[in-house]
Amino acid sequence: MVQCADGALDRLSESSPTRQQASVLTLQARSSPPVGKGSSAFGLQSIRQSLIEQGISGGAADIVLSSWRSSSQKQYNSYLQRWFLYCSEKQADPLSPDVILVLDFLKQLFDQGLSYSALNICRSALSCLSVTQTVVNDSSRTIGSHPLVCRFMKGIHEARPPLPKYGHIWDVKEVLCFLEGLWPLKDLSLKMLTLKLVMLVALISAQRCQTLHLLNVHSMLKHDNSFVFRVTSHVKQSRPGVALPVIRLQSYPDNDHLCVYQTLEEYLKRTEPFRFGQGQLFLSYIGRHGPVSRETIARWLKVVLTLAGVDISKFTAHSTRAAACSAAERAKVAVDDILVQAGWASELTFARFYKKDVSTEGSSFAIQG
Repeated sequence: MVQCADGALDRLSESSPTRQQASVLTLQARSSPPVGKGSSAFGLQSIRQSLIEQGISGGAADIVLSSWRSSSQKQYNSYLQRWFLYCSEKQADPLSPDVILVLDFLKQLFDQGLSYSALNICRSALSCLSVTQTVVNDSSRTIGSHPLVCRFMKGIHEARPPLPKYGHIWDVKEVLCFLEGLWPLKDLSLKMLTLKLVMLVALISAQRCQTLHLLNVHSMLKHDNSFVFRVTSHVKQSRPGVALPVIRLQSYPDNDHLCVYQTLEEYLKRTEPFRFGQGQLFLSYIGRHGPVSRETIARWLKVVLTLAGVDISKFTAHSTRAAACSAAERAKVAVDDILVQAGWASELTFARFYKKDVSTEGSSFAIQG
C-alpha cells in the first residue's frame, strides 16, 4: 500500500500552482499618482502616497500600511482596483469616498453576484481609504461604518444570507486509517513520511496551513514525550493582548502507527543532512529540499485526503480544522479546550463555522495526545 500511495498524485502534490498573470490597468486614478516599482497605484499603496502628500513621512506611512497584513492587502487590493476604475468612470475622487457613490458601487457588485462575505470584504477595503481623511478631518468614522452603509449591508444579508462552506465534514477515522497503514516509518519514502507528518500535525493541532508553515525547528523544544513549537510570527487570530500560539505534539503510546512524536523524530532525522541551518520544519521532498510555501502544505494535505478517499472537489485543505475540532467535540473534549487549541475567542465561531456532522457518504483532537 505504501508503494502504491507513493507513486500517486505526484503532479498534484509538487507542481507549482497556476499563476494567472495580472492584467495591466491602463487607466490611472485622477488623485493617485504612480508609486514605487512593484506596487499598485490603485491599491493600498495609494493610501501611502496620499499620506506622504499630506506631510506624513514615508517611514510613518509604511508603518500605517503594515497595520494591514499581507493577506488582507491582497484581498483589499482586488476590490480597490475595481473601486478606482469605477471612480474614474464617474469622475469622482476615489480617496474621498462619497456614501452615495459607495452604495451604488456595492449595488453593482451585488448585481454581479458577489456574496455577502465578499461585499463585506469590499466594505472593509473602502474603509481603509478613510485613513487619508483623518489627517485633515481628525475623524474616526470610516465609510464602512456610515449608518446607510451598515443598513445596506444588513439588507444584503437578508437578500443573500451567507451559507456555511460545508454542510457536513469527512470522517477523521478514514484518514487515520490510511495514515496508520504508512508503517514502518523507516521504510517510507521521504515523500510519504512528509505527507503523513503534515496531516498528523494538522489534525492534532487543529491549526491552519499558515501556522503549519510557520513551524520552525529553531523555536522547537524536544521533551521525553513531546515536541513544543512556539510560533514567533503573527497568525490570522493574532491581535494585541493575545499570545502567539504554542503547538504541542505529544507521543501517542496507544498506537505507534499514529504517533506524531515518532513520525516527527524520523522526519527530523531524514531531513537533517540537507537542512544546512534552515529552520522551517517542512521542506520539499524533491529537488534541493528547500522550504515550502503554505500553498504547498495545503496541496500536501489535499493529496492525503485524496489517498484516504475524501472528495477534494468538496473539501479543501482547510477542512482539516473543522474535521479535527468536530471529532474532538464528538469525543467529549471540553469546548474550552477546543477553543484554546484552535485559537478561537468565542464558542460561537466554532458552533457557526466549524462544528459539523460527519458525512453519511462514503480521540481528543483526532488523536488523543
